[in-house]
Amino acid sequence: MTQQNSSHIVDSSIASVTVFQDRAEVIRVAQMDLEKGEHVLIFDQLPASIEDKSIQVSGAGIPTILNQIKFSTEHYEESPDEIIQSVQAQRTQLNEQRRVLKDNIKRLKGQQKFLQGMVQRVTRPTKGQKVTKTQAWFKMLEFYQQKQVAIDEQLHEATLEINRNHQALQKANAEYKKFLGQRHKTRRQVAVNVTAEQSGTVELSLSYIVYGASWEPYYDFRVFTDTEELEMTYQALIRQNTEESWDEVALKLSTAKPQVGGRQPDLKPWRIQQYIPPSPKAKPGKVMKKSKGGFNRKSKSAKYDDPEYSAALMVGGALPGKPTTGEQLEGELGIIEEEKERGITIPSSSYDANTIDQFLVQDELRKQEELRTEIDNKPQAMDRSTSKVQTGGTAVFFEIEGQHTVKNDGTDQQVTILKNRFKAQLQYSATPKLSAYTYLRAKTTNDTEYPLLAGSTNVFLDNNFVANASIDTIAATESFWTFLGIDEGVRVERKFLKKYEKKEGNVFSKKHKNQVYEYSIEVKNFKPKAIDLVLKDQLPIAQNDEIKVQLIAPTYTQDTEELKINKFKYIEWSYKLDSGKDLSIPLTFSITHPHEYWLSGME
Repeated sequence: MTQQNSSHIVDSSIASVTVFQDRAEVIRVAQMDLEKGEHVLIFDQLPASIEDKSIQVSGAGIPTILNQIKFSTEHYEESPDEIIQSVQAQRTQLNEQRRVLKDNIKRLKGQQKFLQGMVQRVTRPTKGQKVTKTQAWFKMLEFYQQKQVAIDEQLHEATLEINRNHQALQKANAEYKKFLGQRHKTRRQVAVNVTAEQSGTVELSLSYIVYGASWEPYYDFRVFTDTEELEMTYQALIRQNTEESWDEVALKLSTAKPQVGGRQPDLKPWRIQQYIPPSPKAKPGKVMKKSKGGFNRKSKSAKYDDPEYSAALMVGGALPGKPTTGEQLEGELGIIEEEKERGITIPSSSYDANTIDQFLVQDELRKQEELRTEIDNKPQAMDRSTSKVQTGGTAVFFEIEGQHTVKNDGTDQQVTILKNRFKAQLQYSATPKLSAYTYLRAKTTNDTEYPLLAGSTNVFLDNNFVANASIDTIAATESFWTFLGIDEGVRVERKFLKKYEKKEGNVFSKKHKNQVYEYSIEVKNFKPKAIDLVLKDQLPIAQNDEIKVQLIAPTYTQDTEELKINKFKYIEWSYKLDSGKDLSIPLTFSITHPHEYWLSGME
């Protein structure tokens, strides 16, 4: 049996989502039984923010021919969004509950007032009313107490209930307002025209790009000093406002940046030209003379042969004004003729030096704007990796284990990408010239296949929180440092010992002054075990050839494992310091300069 032009809305669900930095690729799956023939299968109530050109359809199952895909927008009198409908129903229910509670409180307060009225009538008998006997009094008191206690308990419970109702209603109203602002009474539809070559089951997959989704990495770094290991928990925060909830879906996180485009921009010729500064205007009443046959036209480059003018380029140059002459104007008009030859339209008007100068500046701005526009309007294709592996040719995909739910309310959903332990090299570092503290840090090598993207970190030392920090992007096999804060178990101090001067020179040579500075760096290890210690200091750098700086102590000829000096004259010592040991490091240098010099920048 063959069925022609059967059209119906399919029941689809989101199977997987790949999240990029500013968008997401959603894959919906629908399974249905088809008769042989042509069918129009409609994916309904899709987000309004779908990127039209990103829609793709694929199928599996019985042999099926994909004929056409049609993308359209549907408008609704009422919002079809199930979330809004659910919140609205909740608000209606809470408002009804509030009305019932208020009525109940009103009745209880009426009973309370009636009971108090009865007591007043008993205790204050009216004229002609019999006096109540003592036994009746006690019965009345017992009745009053029982009723009053019961009413008080009911009033208390009703008051608590109405407070809970008020809080729930406030929350529901806030959610309704938030979702109502995000939702529109429009939805997208994708109609897929297929031809089934035989009856049977077919599975259609609809994929599309939708905006309003993002993810960012963050880390927990836990350093353990006893085992010298770093435990890393690599996590991601996913958030989305894509007008549809992702319920129990497979998640992938991508490092690709489709917003950048897959093709690098092309360079264009960078042109500069001579800048013609404005000349002073002619005085009022003064008319420019013209020779027979018009202006006396010499070489149009005559003005540019003036070295004062040829020194001024478009990048700027202030020149003294020159009087406007027929020869000068002729040269400037020659430039305009050249511009005409290049296809530039010039409005007909009278020109003086100022209008020509304005034209040249505007022309340069126009060319720069054309260059920017051409680059900006260049079509940018979206790169997509078809690889299923975690590391692709141009990007990395993190496949998150299990099924996950990410609501479309902008809240963060946390998922774990990786948890791993690394060997860590603990090192103590100090710059006593700048700080009296010793800082602990750990060096680790990323020996996983995962790149560690730039993000924020929570740092723990022996399970004690140390600091919030951040890391730059770290590639696989790359080493990085994690800073763990100060450790007062290692004490360091930089002491200034003395400074002395010595004059040198004779009558045949220029007199010089020699200043010697002596310091001492003192270290003590109070830790229960040996530590690796790096100390840093520096020498001054002379900005004049007649100023000489010489290191006296420590003795240095070339870099070693223990002592290094770089081009900025930073000194670095490396030591293995045993527990309870002291260390004293001398730092002495001299500065030689002409006697009449006064130095700036010294301590």
